[in-house]
Amino acid sequence: MLCLAPVRILDGAEVDTTMIYWASQRLRRVCRSSLACEVQGLANCDQELFFARLAWAEIGLGRRLKISDPLSDVRQVPGFIAIDAKCIYDAMYGASGPWELCEKRTAIEMVSVQQSLNSEQVVMRWVHLKANLADSLTKPTAEDPLRTFMSGRQRWRLVKDDLMRSSKNRRKAGLQRLEQASFAYFDSNGRNLSRPWDAAWPRLPITMAAEAENADDDAEVEICDSFRLRDSIFEELISQLL
Repeated sequence: MLCLAPVRILDGAEVDTTMIYWASQRLRRVCRSSLACEVQGLANCDQELFFARLAWAEIGLGRRLKISDPLSDVRQVPGFIAIDAKCIYDAMYGASGPWELCEKRTAIEMVSVQQSLNSEQVVMRWVHLKANLADSLTKPTAEDPLRTFMSGRQRWRLVKDDLMRSSKNRRKAGLQRLEQASFAYFDSNGRNLSRPWDAAWPRLPITMAAEAENADDDAEVEICDSFRLRDSIFEELISQLL
Protein backbone atom coordinates (compact mmCIF):
# COMPACT_ATOMS: atom_id res chain seq x y z
CA MET A 1 0.00 0.00 0.00
CA LEU A 2 1.26 3.45 -0.96
CA CYS A 3 -0.13 6.61 0.63
CA LEU A 4 0.38 10.32 0.08
CA ALA A 5 0.68 12.45 3.21
CA PRO A 6 2.26 15.72 4.43
CA VAL A 7 5.87 15.42 5.51
CA ARG A 8 4.97 16.36 9.11
CA ILE A 9 3.71 12.80 9.54
CA LEU A 10 7.37 12.00 10.22
CA ASP A 11 7.11 14.18 13.34
CA GLY A 12 4.30 12.00 14.71
CA ALA A 13 1.43 14.31 13.70
CA GLU A 14 -1.97 12.92 12.71
CA VAL A 15 -2.47 14.09 9.13
CA ASP A 16 -4.78 13.65 6.13
CA THR A 17 -3.67 10.55 4.23
CA THR A 18 -4.59 9.53 0.68
CA MET A 19 -4.13 6.01 -0.63
CA ILE A 20 -2.75 6.02 -4.18
CA TYR A 21 -1.95 2.33 -4.68
CA TRP A 22 -2.77 -0.94 -3.00
CA ALA A 23 -2.53 -4.61 -3.85
CA SER A 24 -3.24 -7.96 -2.21
CA GLN A 25 -1.71 -10.87 -4.04
CA ARG A 26 0.57 -13.87 -3.71
CA LEU A 27 4.32 -13.45 -3.83
CA ARG A 28 5.83 -14.44 -7.15
CA ARG A 29 8.70 -16.35 -5.57
CA VAL A 30 8.46 -19.33 -3.24
CA CYS A 31 9.76 -18.52 0.26
CA ARG A 32 11.26 -20.82 2.87
CA SER A 33 10.08 -18.89 5.91
CA SER A 34 7.94 -15.98 7.07
CA LEU A 35 11.07 -13.80 7.29
CA ALA A 36 11.85 -14.46 3.63
CA CYS A 37 8.25 -13.48 2.77
CA GLU A 38 8.58 -10.22 4.68
CA VAL A 39 11.90 -9.36 3.01
CA GLN A 40 10.49 -10.09 -0.46
CA GLY A 41 7.47 -7.91 0.32
CA LEU A 42 9.78 -5.12 1.53
CA ALA A 43 11.76 -5.30 -1.72
CA ASN A 44 8.54 -5.03 -3.74
CA CYS A 45 7.42 -2.08 -1.64
CA ASP A 46 10.75 -0.34 -2.18
CA GLN A 47 10.51 -0.50 -5.96
CA GLU A 48 6.86 0.64 -6.00
CA LEU A 49 7.77 3.56 -3.73
CA PHE A 50 10.67 4.49 -6.00
CA PHE A 51 8.47 4.91 -9.09
CA ALA A 52 5.70 6.64 -7.11
CA ARG A 53 8.19 9.24 -5.85
CA LEU A 54 9.58 9.62 -9.37
CA ALA A 55 6.08 10.23 -10.74
CA TRP A 56 5.32 12.79 -8.02
CA ALA A 57 8.58 14.60 -8.72
CA GLU A 58 7.38 15.14 -12.29
CA ILE A 59 3.66 15.72 -11.63
CA GLY A 60 3.68 17.40 -8.24
CA LEU A 61 6.98 19.30 -8.36
CA GLY A 62 7.10 19.91 -12.10
CA ARG A 63 10.63 18.59 -12.48
CA ARG A 64 12.04 17.54 -15.83
CA LEU A 65 13.19 14.03 -15.11
CA LYS A 66 16.74 12.96 -15.84
CA ILE A 67 16.58 9.46 -17.29
CA SER A 68 20.32 9.04 -16.79
CA ASP A 69 20.10 10.03 -13.08
CA PRO A 70 16.62 9.28 -11.64
CA LEU A 71 17.90 9.25 -8.05
CA SER A 72 18.44 13.01 -8.08
CA ASP A 73 14.72 13.47 -8.82
CA VAL A 74 13.51 10.77 -6.43
CA ARG A 75 15.42 12.31 -3.51
CA GLN A 76 13.41 15.54 -3.92
CA VAL A 77 10.31 13.70 -2.66
CA PRO A 78 10.60 12.50 0.96
CA GLY A 79 9.72 8.84 1.37
CA PHE A 80 9.35 6.45 4.26
CA ILE A 81 8.31 2.85 4.82
CA ALA A 82 6.33 1.71 7.86
CA ILE A 83 6.63 -1.97 8.76
CA ASP A 84 5.27 -4.10 11.60
CA ALA A 85 7.75 -6.97 11.14
CA LYS A 86 10.06 -6.57 14.11
CA CYS A 87 12.28 -9.39 12.86
CA ILE A 88 13.24 -7.32 9.80
CA TYR A 89 13.72 -4.15 11.79
CA ASP A 90 15.98 -5.90 14.32
CA ALA A 91 17.99 -7.59 11.57
CA MET A 92 18.55 -4.36 9.63
CA TYR A 93 19.20 -2.05 12.57
CA GLY A 94 20.49 -4.44 15.22
CA ALA A 95 24.08 -4.86 16.32
CA SER A 96 24.58 -8.14 14.43
CA GLY A 97 23.20 -7.03 11.07
CA PRO A 98 21.63 -9.13 8.31
CA TRP A 99 24.67 -11.39 7.89
CA GLU A 100 23.92 -13.16 11.18
CA LEU A 101 20.70 -14.62 9.74
CA CYS A 102 20.62 -18.37 9.21
CA GLU A 103 19.03 -17.95 5.76
CA LYS A 104 21.90 -16.55 3.72
CA ARG A 105 19.86 -15.92 0.56
CA THR A 106 17.42 -13.87 2.62
CA ALA A 107 20.34 -12.02 4.19
CA ILE A 108 21.72 -11.12 0.74
CA GLU A 109 18.34 -9.77 -0.36
CA MET A 110 18.00 -7.82 2.87
CA VAL A 111 21.40 -6.20 2.37
CA SER A 112 20.45 -5.22 -1.19
CA VAL A 113 17.24 -3.62 0.12
CA GLN A 114 19.25 -1.88 2.84
CA GLN A 115 21.62 -0.37 0.28
CA SER A 116 18.70 0.64 -1.94
CA LEU A 117 16.94 2.45 0.91
CA ASN A 118 20.19 4.21 1.74
CA SER A 119 20.78 5.47 -1.80
CA GLU A 120 17.15 6.57 -2.16
CA GLN A 121 17.15 8.27 1.28
CA VAL A 122 14.13 6.31 2.50
CA VAL A 123 13.35 6.37 6.22
CA MET A 124 12.09 3.13 7.74
CA ARG A 125 9.88 3.13 10.83
CA TRP A 126 8.52 0.28 12.91
CA VAL A 127 4.88 0.52 14.02
CA HIS A 128 2.75 -1.94 15.93
CA LEU A 129 0.38 -4.22 14.05
CA LYS A 130 -2.84 -2.25 14.60
CA ALA A 131 -1.19 0.98 13.39
CA ASN A 132 -0.22 -0.54 10.03
CA LEU A 133 -2.90 -0.01 7.39
CA ALA A 134 -1.31 -2.48 4.96
CA ASP A 135 -1.88 -5.33 7.42
CA SER A 136 -5.58 -5.28 6.50
CA LEU A 137 -4.65 -6.33 2.95
CA THR A 138 -2.80 -9.46 4.02
CA LYS A 139 -5.09 -11.04 6.63
CA PRO A 140 -8.87 -11.63 6.37
CA THR A 141 -9.26 -11.09 10.12
CA ALA A 142 -7.30 -7.80 10.26
CA GLU A 143 -9.77 -5.52 8.52
CA ASP A 144 -10.35 -3.25 11.52
CA PRO A 145 -7.52 -0.69 10.89
CA LEU A 146 -8.45 -0.15 7.24
CA ARG A 147 -12.19 -0.09 7.97
CA THR A 148 -11.64 2.51 10.69
CA PHE A 149 -9.49 4.59 8.35
CA MET A 150 -11.93 4.49 5.42
CA SER A 151 -15.06 5.13 7.50
CA GLY A 152 -13.56 8.13 9.28
CA ARG A 153 -11.80 11.27 8.09
CA GLN A 154 -8.98 9.25 6.53
CA ARG A 155 -6.37 10.61 8.91
CA TRP A 156 -3.45 8.55 10.22
CA ARG A 157 -0.17 8.89 12.07
CA LEU A 158 3.10 7.05 12.56
CA VAL A 159 2.82 5.73 16.09
CA LYS A 160 5.97 6.04 18.16
CA ASP A 161 6.44 3.66 21.07
CA ASP A 162 9.86 3.84 22.73
CA LEU A 163 9.38 0.36 24.19
CA MET A 164 8.33 -1.08 20.79
CA ARG A 165 5.44 -2.94 22.38
CA SER A 166 3.12 -5.17 20.39
CA SER A 167 -0.54 -4.32 19.88
CA LYS A 168 -1.49 -6.86 22.55
CA ASN A 169 0.84 -5.36 25.16
CA ARG A 170 -0.27 -1.83 24.29
CA ARG A 171 -3.89 -2.86 24.79
CA LYS A 172 -3.02 -4.28 28.21
CA ALA A 173 -1.35 -0.97 29.08
CA GLY A 174 -4.53 0.90 28.15
CA LEU A 175 -3.07 2.66 25.07
CA GLN A 176 -5.21 3.57 22.08
CA ARG A 177 -4.33 2.45 18.56
CA LEU A 178 -2.76 5.75 17.47
CA GLU A 179 -1.61 6.93 20.88
CA GLN A 180 2.04 7.89 21.16
CA ALA A 181 4.11 6.40 23.99
CA SER A 182 7.29 8.39 24.56
CA PHE A 183 9.36 8.35 27.71
CA ALA A 184 12.14 10.45 29.16
CA TYR A 185 15.31 8.72 30.28
CA PHE A 186 17.73 10.40 32.68
CA ASP A 187 21.26 9.49 33.69
CA SER A 188 22.80 9.87 37.15
CA ASN A 189 23.52 13.55 36.47
CA GLY A 190 19.92 14.34 35.56
CA ARG A 191 20.54 14.72 31.82
CA ASN A 192 17.67 13.76 29.51
CA LEU A 193 18.85 10.89 27.31
CA SER A 194 15.63 10.46 25.29
CA ARG A 195 15.90 11.25 21.59
CA PRO A 196 13.37 13.53 19.86
CA TRP A 197 11.12 12.18 17.14
CA ASP A 198 12.50 13.47 13.86
CA ALA A 199 13.28 12.33 10.34
CA ALA A 200 16.58 10.84 11.51
CA TRP A 201 14.92 8.39 13.91
CA PRO A 202 15.72 5.61 13.47
CA ARG A 203 18.99 6.10 11.64
CA LEU A 204 18.93 5.68 7.90
CA PRO A 205 20.02 2.29 6.57
CA ILE A 206 23.74 2.11 5.88
CA THR A 207 25.88 -0.42 4.10
CA MET A 208 27.78 -3.18 5.83
CA ALA A 209 31.05 -1.52 4.78
CA ALA A 210 30.05 1.67 6.59
CA GLU A 211 29.08 -0.43 9.63
CA ALA A 212 32.56 -1.97 9.65
CA GLU A 213 34.24 1.41 9.23
CA ASN A 214 32.30 2.88 12.14
CA ALA A 215 33.16 -0.16 14.25
CA ASP A 216 36.87 0.31 13.48
CA ASP A 217 36.66 3.97 14.49
CA ASP A 218 35.03 3.05 17.80
CA ALA A 219 37.70 0.41 18.42
CA GLU A 220 40.48 2.98 17.81
CA VAL A 221 38.88 5.36 20.30
CA GLU A 222 38.64 2.61 22.92
CA ILE A 223 42.29 1.66 22.40
CA CYS A 224 43.41 5.29 22.77
CA ASP A 225 41.34 5.66 25.92
CA SER A 226 42.85 2.48 27.39
CA PHE A 227 46.38 3.77 26.64
CA ARG A 228 45.62 7.08 28.39
CA LEU A 229 44.21 5.21 31.40
CA ARG A 230 47.28 2.98 31.58
CA ASP A 231 49.65 5.98 31.41
CA SER A 232 47.75 7.82 34.14
CA ILE A 233 47.92 4.75 36.41
CA PHE A 234 51.67 4.43 35.82
CA GLU A 235 52.21 8.11 36.59
CA GLU A 236 50.24 7.80 39.83
CA LEU A 237 52.25 4.73 40.92
CA ILE A 238 55.57 6.41 40.17
CA SER A 239 54.55 9.52 42.11
CA GLN A 240 53.65 7.39 45.13
CA LEU A 241 56.99 5.55 44.98
CA LEU A 242 58.95 8.79 44.82
